[in-house]
Parts: sequence; C-alpha cells; structure tokens
Amino acid sequence: MMLTVACDKATVGNHVGKKTLAVTDIQLDSIVISGDSTSFDGHFELIDTSLVFVDRLYCKLFPFSIHTGKPEMPIGGHGRGPNEMIGVISGSVISPADTSMWILDSSNGIYQFSLKSGTIKFLSRLDFSWDKLERNNYDSPSIYNTMQMTSFGVSMMDVGDNEVLMPVSIVNRHLDEINSERYNKGHIFGLVDKASLKVKKVFGSKPEYYKDTPVPLFEFFDYTLNPQDSTLFVNHAPDSLIYCYRYPDTLLYTMGFEPQGLHRDFSVVGYEINFDGFKKDIENVSFNTGLYYDTVDDLLFRTSMTDYKSGNSILQIYEGIDLVAEVRVPPFFKMLGRVNDRYYAVRFEPIETTDEKIHFILYSFDKLSISK
Repeated sequence: MMLTVACDKATVGNHVGKKTLAVTDIQLDSIVISGDSTSFDGHFELIDTSLVFVDRLYCKLFPFSIHTGKPEMPIGGHGRGPNEMIGVISGSVISPADTSMWILDSSNGIYQFSLKSGTIKFLSRLDFSWDKLERNNYDSPSIYNTMQMTSFGVSMMDVGDNEVLMPVSIVNRHLDEINSERYNKGHIFGLVDKASLKVKKVFGSKPEYYKDTPVPLFEFFDYTLNPQDSTLFVNHAPDSLIYCYRYPDTLLYTMGFEPQGLHRDFSVVGYEINFDGFKKDIENVSFNTGLYYDTVDDLLFRTSMTDYKSGNSILQIYEGIDLVAEVRVPPFFKMLGRVNDRYYAVRFEPIETTDEKIHFILYSFDKLSISK
C-alpha cells in the first residue's frame, strides 16, 4: 500500500464538524465466548474474518469462529521451539491487509503470525538504537519504546515502502528530568523498517491538552488511517478532541465532541510519576479507549469509558467530520472491525456470572445507514 496525498478538508488548526445525531440506538447481537481454555489474560484481534485471542500468560493464540463463537485449534505455546513464544505482551494485526499479526514479547521481540500458513515465526527484535542512547534528544528513537498501557490493544499499520507505523512512549529513565519538554518536543509515532525492525525515525506531536494538564501516565492513545486520502486520525486517552493529520504529521484540523457522562477530573496533575495516583485515576476518571475507521462507508468509530471500575462505555460514530451517533454500549466495549456488512466488537474484560463461570462476549451489528 502506498499512501496518497489529499487536499485539506479544512483550514489548518480549525475545529470542524457538527452534531446531527441521526442514530440514537444500536441493536446489538451477542454471542457468549467461553474462554475456559485461555488464561483470560490477553486481548482480542480480528484478523481477516477470524477472531483471535492473544493470550499473554500461555503465549498462545486462541482462534474463535466470528459467526458462532466456537473455539478452534489453538496455536503456539511458551518456549523457543517452532510456533512457540516467550513473554507475550500484545499482538497487533497489521492493517490494512489484516492477514498477518505482529506479536510483541517482553524483550521487544517480534513474532509474526501468518493467517494463510497458520504458523508463528520469530522475526527479530525492535531496534530503538538504545546501544547509541542520545539522552534528552526527543528526535532520537533511542529515548522511546513501544507504547505503554496495552490493555486496549496497540495498533500497527503498513504504510508502504516496507515500513510499519506504530505508537511509541517516552522512556522516562532516558531523560534527565521529566518536565514540559516532553509535550513541546516529544513524539508519538515510530516508523519501523519491516526487514531490519529498526525504528528509523520518530514523529508526530503530543496535543496542547497535555501542556495544560500534564499527566505522563495517561499518554496512551489510539489512531486509525483512511488510506484513500492519507488522513490520520489520532485520539489521546484524556483528550476529547480527535486530531486529523495528513500523513505523516501535518495537522489539518480537529474534530470530535465530548461524550455525555464523561469526567476528566484527575486527582494527580503534574510531571511527577505517581503510580498510586494513576491507579486511583484509572479506576475513576473517564478516558478514550479506541478508534476504528471503516473505509467502505466513511465512518469513524470512537469508544470511551466513563471509568475502568464500572467499564461503562460510550460509542460515537462520525460520518465525515460530523457526529451522527452517540450511544451507550455494554461495559468494556471494544470495536474490532468489519466482516462483510457487519461490524464486530468484543467485551475485552471477561465477565463472571452468578454460577462462577467466566466468559467473554462478542457483539455484532448491521451496517449502518446514516443520512444527514
């Protein structure tokens, strides 16, 4: 895939779009997925038309039928042999082809799962040039690592020229001081060479939001791309705005409206790394959890959570730049993608029933017909 260059949709720096709210409810179909064979510690990915649970504890991939939720033969295991992995952290389908997955281990090793062959192969390790550390140089890949906070998944995308786009986080110990410079100079994306797995460069900026509300432990984000016109959509966890760039990093405009019922009152604001404060806030403060762009109908889906303690979730749907739907969805709701004319989502935290059984839930809903 080669990215094209599109004309601006709006004046640079403008906030665009309006609320039409043509849709007030979505009828969801649901299927219970028994995760008894899994450790329940992991996350789901939609790879082509297959639903796969990436199990961090067992270092396995557990496929399920997207149509029935029935389990299929697991792949992988813990070890160094064929199809085995060590210390799985997360897996990410490489969009937009969605036929292979990169799986990251605890040492930045990358395994590639091929849907066609059904095999897992170790590639190499991501190279951030830590052996040539340039302390305090925000333009150097050496002060970054893969994005932290992977509970909601880590998006990776093939952007052509044998390169993969991935989100990155600043490694605080590679800085002499944690201060405002991280928001003036820090970057959010890394560009990885597929052959060598070397992070060639870092780019993209943190939004103005953080300059007024510095919360270093809430810097995780999600992004998605419209490959037809190279529009890159980025949504940071604590910020209501969706930032729209011409790939790679030319800001075109912002869009998006704060979902009703969200509250972003952090108990700890500042540059101090306070893990106790983070644990308190993640349970009680609202944040955004994911973005998904449907190229067929030009729809952008954003999910947000009122608080992690309850998991109460809100789904917004944007058609072009306009908000056309905002609905309450089941707790811990994560959009996965589209298969034919149906959208799929999952409850990413397992649920325990009154009879002490534990399972996940797969949701689906029909193609939306939205008119302004």
